[in-house]
Amino acid sequence: MTEEGDNAARAVHETRRLATLQTWLAEMGKGTVLVHTVTTDDTLYIVLATPHTIVTKNSAIDRKELDRLTSEFFRVLANSLTDPRPVAKRLYDVLLAPVADELKGAGARTIMLSLDGRLRDIPVAALWTGERWVAE
Repeated sequence: MTEEGDNAARAVHETRRLATLQTWLAEMGKGTVLVHTVTTDDTLYIVLATPHTIVTKNSAIDRKELDRLTSEFFRVLANSLTDPRPVAKRLYDVLLAPVADELKGAGARTIMLSLDGRLRDIPVAALWTGERWVAE
């Protein structure tokens, strides 16, 4: 199997595994969803699980660029003289924008995150949608 085939198979496997979480999400209460990421060498897969659906989207960003972007985000957040919104927006566009419509449609009020790689370390609440901080 090719590397691309391996990556696609991994994403499909992760999506199927998340299907078992749907009952649990329903028990957590209305508006509870899970966002799970899978980072590959050339793509970031974003899987949104709700009690009723599972949607897989992707961002065409390679692992090196994603690592560079997260490092830049940390540097900007550490410097109180720098406006974090531009890099926070770029990171939002990669991580949450692909599933933003689905989050809204699901009435998401509680978003549980299962982030892969360097994304585990980012303060998701500090991402900028272009209009507001994710925490808002």
